[in-house]
Amino acid sequence: MEQARHRFTAFGERDPLLRLPGDSFDLQLAAKRCTCTVREVAADTFLLTTDAGDRVEYSASVIDRYRRRLRVGARERHCSIIDQGSAYLVSVGGEAHYVGKLERGVMRAPFPSVVVRVLVAEGDRVARGQALFVVESMKVETTIAAEMDGVVTALLAQPAVHVAAGDLMARLAEEADAAGSDDGGFEFPVRYRSPDDDGAIGRAVAAIEGLICGYEPAATDVERAAAQLQAAPRGPDLDAAECALLDRFRTMHAGDADASDEVRFRRARSVASLPRQVEMIRGILRRWRMHGPPATGVGVPMCLASWAEAIDPVSPMLADLARSTLRRSARQSPRGMARDFELWRLDRFDIAELERESDLILIDATARDSRRDRRLFAFAETAGGMEDAERLLLDCLDRIREHHGGKAARSPYAWNRVTITLRQAASVDPAALKSLVQRAALMTRDLSIDQISFKCRVAGEGAGERIVITTVSSHGDIQLGIKAISADPIRPFSDHRARSAMLERRGLVYPYDLIRLLTSPGTALSDFPQGRFTEYDLDAGQTLVAVDRDWGGNIANLVVGEIVNFTQKFPEGIRRMIILGDPSKGMGSLGEAECRRILGALDRAAQERIPVEWFAVSSGARVSMESGTENLDWTARVLRRIIELSRAGHEINIIVCGVNVGAQSYWNAEATMLMEGRGMLIMVGDSAMVLTGKRALDYSGGVSAENETGIGGYDRIMGPNGEAQHWAPSIEAACRLLFRHYDFCHAVPAEGRARRRASGDPADRDICLSPHRLIEGSGFTKVGEIFDDRTNADRKKAFDIRSVMRAVADMDDMPLERWENWAGAEATVVWDAHIGGYPVRMVGFESYDLARDDPAPPDGPDRWTAGTLFPQGSKKAAKAIRRASANRPLVILANLSGFDGSPESMRRLQLESGAEIGRAIVEFEGPILFCLLSRYHGGAFVVFSKALNSDMEVIAIRGAKASVLGGAPAAAVVFASEIEKIVREDPDIARLRLRGAAADLAETIERKRLDLQAEWAARYDRIHDIERALEQGSIDRIVEPTRLRPEIIAAIGRKYGDITNV
Repeated sequence: MEQARHRFTAFGERDPLLRLPGDSFDLQLAAKRCTCTVREVAADTFLLTTDAGDRVEYSASVIDRYRRRLRVGARERHCSIIDQGSAYLVSVGGEAHYVGKLERGVMRAPFPSVVVRVLVAEGDRVARGQALFVVESMKVETTIAAEMDGVVTALLAQPAVHVAAGDLMARLAEEADAAGSDDGGFEFPVRYRSPDDDGAIGRAVAAIEGLICGYEPAATDVERAAAQLQAAPRGPDLDAAECALLDRFRTMHAGDADASDEVRFRRARSVASLPRQVEMIRGILRRWRMHGPPATGVGVPMCLASWAEAIDPVSPMLADLARSTLRRSARQSPRGMARDFELWRLDRFDIAELERESDLILIDATARDSRRDRRLFAFAETAGGMEDAERLLLDCLDRIREHHGGKAARSPYAWNRVTITLRQAASVDPAALKSLVQRAALMTRDLSIDQISFKCRVAGEGAGERIVITTVSSHGDIQLGIKAISADPIRPFSDHRARSAMLERRGLVYPYDLIRLLTSPGTALSDFPQGRFTEYDLDAGQTLVAVDRDWGGNIANLVVGEIVNFTQKFPEGIRRMIILGDPSKGMGSLGEAECRRILGALDRAAQERIPVEWFAVSSGARVSMESGTENLDWTARVLRRIIELSRAGHEINIIVCGVNVGAQSYWNAEATMLMEGRGMLIMVGDSAMVLTGKRALDYSGGVSAENETGIGGYDRIMGPNGEAQHWAPSIEAACRLLFRHYDFCHAVPAEGRARRRASGDPADRDICLSPHRLIEGSGFTKVGEIFDDRTNADRKKAFDIRSVMRAVADMDDMPLERWENWAGAEATVVWDAHIGGYPVRMVGFESYDLARDDPAPPDGPDRWTAGTLFPQGSKKAAKAIRRASANRPLVILANLSGFDGSPESMRRLQLESGAEIGRAIVEFEGPILFCLLSRYHGGAFVVFSKALNSDMEVIAIRGAKASVLGGAPAAAVVFASEIEKIVREDPDIARLRLRGAAADLAETIERKRLDLQAEWAARYDRIHDIERALEQGSIDRIVEPTRLRPEIIAAIGRKYGDITNV
């Protein structure tokens, strides 16, 4: 039953099993009563605990629907169990027993809620229907009443306590039962043995394996088992046991994704205890790291290297520890070298030496002026080459990890440093050092590494040593700089740097760190453009003005300003107003102070006609004793201004870099998610957009998930529903996406449209020679084969639209795909690209069948068919078209059979979504190039017709088909009655009918009908060919496929009056 419930809820990612510690129930046998809790502690093995403190372990296996095989200790019995409603009929060894269900009188919470009032006390007599509790769910109070007359024997819920659905709240008993009984509880002849009863390692391993495999061993038993393994002497038995646990952990959490329902169910149950499992596996690996891993002869299931690779997605910390164990066991003994580690630079810190070897020292340093400023410094040196440097770097990171304490958020250390001195005489290429750090970046995760520095001679920097400083973000992004060696002491944190360190430990970004990233001076190896930031704040008159002050001086829970970055395409700079939530102040909560600054930034952006760049992290409207509904009114004023700017075509780009709650989420939606919004939305890492946080949802009785990411994160919610355009693993990656977006879309106010770039890709390049990705069912290897009568005469073979789009776009620039993970819209492909240097919005429609990721309903298609518009794909196309209006040309590469008309699609607003495409085309401002590649029929023809917009040109590749309906369906449906009349009047059929040859008659009629349908379909297609569409004015030109790219470039040039376009 539990597995069935798990399968039912798994698709929605909400599984109540993960929080149930065991099933409790009340039973009565004769006059004896008992409250029992049952846990499945291993496969077919259960632990029963009673309210009297008894514990019995037993195994149960199913024989058939009613019979079970039970083993308790050494005793084995067959029993039959029949549910008779209020009791179970249990037969054991031929003796029958009635075991009563004592659910009568048990009051349970009907839904998640908070207890507001308890209206009775223990011992009170109550009548059926009398109110016992008042509970609140989603700000609505509900009364829970007694289901019977009786006496309150137990009250298990108190005011202000949150109860989950099904939680026990009270027990009632009839007055005769409330007096109690002298018969006592059940007696169990066989007691449970805890893991240390017999001192066997095997029993301890069984308890831990039960936890890993998703069973429910008692927490005390697991802790006792872990302590037993920790204290056991090293030997073959312990080695084999630890190897077995590592193997089981890998199998459960990194095993075959196509496992059985039982295995998937156990994995889901195992997730609840994953943190405890990780701690136990970490203990094993640390012991191996100190004393060496077991010898291969004791049955190591797999080498640690492959184990680490498999476990890395589940627990990077365990994977790193496994790799470290391998390196430690293989490490050569250190060589005697000088100990010139420049520890004098730490004279502002109290230092303690944690580890020292001849070539490495690890220091715990605490600033004297601020005891919160605590860091780890690893110093090392080598006279060897880059291989020795890499070995030392990994060893330093290993030592830091040992003392760091796991997750950054729980560690006392922040902004840790590694410094390696290279004593070799030859100069070092900085790119080689950056590559070295890149290879080690995986090992820096969760270590709060501020920088990794190399003291060495640097190629191209003259004589003498330099310090090469690399910074590694939490997601592996690397920046590099070269400086002269400093003789100054290392300074303790300033106030704003202390805030930065605190936020970094929590996985958040300090606003001024982000400004530093976007405005860093840059080096030859940095991929961010140079920039300039001017901070703004409110003056005494509540006007937003430029301010000159030290970073960290913001009073409000956010920072605003103007930022300019200088790129190759925009040497004069890309100007934006920037808004940065400050999670170090009240988690970025919003009140009058914040909203006034936001409104000032929005107004200035509108006045200057520049985009807004908003790095959003906020807990929503401020909740405090000093302010209330006025905070909601201020957030509403911001919402109104965002709506006004969106309607006017202003661009507000949102980067979600933390949890966004309430008002902030609505602001994000208004700026980026609606049809009229021009901004793009990027979600970073585990960020989320929610209306109510998880804890508040749980407390108020709402439905939540395991965390905020499960409620409104990218992977499960915002990516599949199309509300977020992009996901980025880090803030650095998000900034790179922003600059790519500006490269395609930024319009300088004086120019009014996105700027053309220089392209080295020939305008007259033949797309037919471009490669075609191999897909099932086509066999095309070149794009030209799609349009070749020898390989695709009827233009009905499947092909890959991205191959065609890539062939048309400039080869010296990478396109940017939008809404890549929109579920149900996979067949609509949206790119930003350059064609002949012109930035364009490209829309294509996939031309081979795609498998659905969701379960297909009975009234819908089981796959997304080629060249078909489905509701989500239609919405995606309409949104893509609107976003490019008045900014850059629209290029549509089409092979469209029409809209899907299934009941599922109609139920999911197909008509509305299709109509949005037509509206978007009508209201589009700028050139539209519709390129007919293969086929073009039905309703799709209507919403993309050139009759909708006078700036649209339609280009068809020779051999393409265009008509109201395809020939085959036209013959089978539209002309069916005419064909049937011809069949009835056929002389051969008339003769067979006179002869009474029924069998021959039916076969002849069917053959004649099919022949006529094929003939009429071919005639219809010959009449309604592409030349007829040209004659009727439905298309403008027919071109050879070799000329498609130059025709598009020329058409855009004509629209813009650019005579130098080809």
